[in-house]
Amino acid sequence: MGNIPFGNSKVTNWSLTGLHEGSSNITVRAYCELDGIKLDKLDFYILRNITIRNLAPVITRIAIVSPIDLAAGDNLSVECNATVNENNTVADIRNLNATLYQSSIGHYAPDDNNNHYTNTSCTNVSSNTFEANYSCGFKVAYYANNGEWQCNVSAVDFSNVTAFFNISTSINELMAIDVSPAIIDYGNLKATNVSGDFNVTIRNVGNMPINTTVRGFAPSEGLAYLNLSMVCESSNISNANQRFSAVNGTDFTQMTKLNNDTQTINLTLPQRTNDLSFGNDSNLTFWKLQVPPLRAGICNGTLLFGAIPMV
Repeated sequence: MGNIPFGNSKVTNWSLTGLHEGSSNITVRAYCELDGIKLDKLDFYILRNITIRNLAPVITRIAIVSPIDLAAGDNLSVECNATVNENNTVADIRNLNATLYQSSIGHYAPDDNNNHYTNTSCTNVSSNTFEANYSCGFKVAYYANNGEWQCNVSAVDFSNVTAFFNISTSINELMAIDVSPAIIDYGNLKATNVSGDFNVTIRNVGNMPINTTVRGFAPSEGLAYLNLSMVCESSNISNANQRFSAVNGTDFTQMTKLNNDTQTINLTLPQRTNDLSFGNDSNLTFWKLQVPPLRAGICNGTLLFGAIPMV
């Protein structure tokens, strides 16, 4: 309090920082430093039942990209970022977690790649004394349902007080397929021979039920009107000589002929729903080639596969 002239007085203030919740008593004592004489024989003052209350964390900001465009056949990293204000200092933030879920499913549904994701330990990316910024990441599967979604962030302090904050986003429709193998190799065939079945797997790698289409052409798409399936070192092979079916073992005469137009394969592929394995979202088509007379050498052509909405 410094030097106080005789007959004068001085007022001082001090601050109190609570380390834990609860009640306590505070005693303040005053005396002369040089001789230890009590000031007017009132050397102390007691404050009783001072109560320290916990201040709940407050989520002041939350952000997520909207809409979300999924990655065909792969997981997409989606970040839900939040800012937390904690007046007890950020050291009192015990945990920050988040859920990303389809609005119609709800916050408390079990995790499922189609509609619900959980991050139980978001990452603290920066902080100061009373504010911390967190990033909550999710690996969203390519077959997550389209529509309205929510990101819910929860901050918990060491007194088990929780603050919540929600933000809306949406996931767009995705129609996509994966075709394997990339090359159909019918092997070495003699003129007039029909190849065996060559299996081509088509997989739905989007989040919509689809039908599949195909178009064949050679030597280029701009010349598809020529109705060629392949061009060879000696002559060519017409579209009618390359055929497909969705049924294994179909006789060549009963298989569908290629033409210069896009045509449906009649292979419907639903949206994937099994997180552990493929189901009907992945299926086979079967292809055969008949070599006409007087053809020789290596032959090449192109098949263009596509996806259309399932009706």
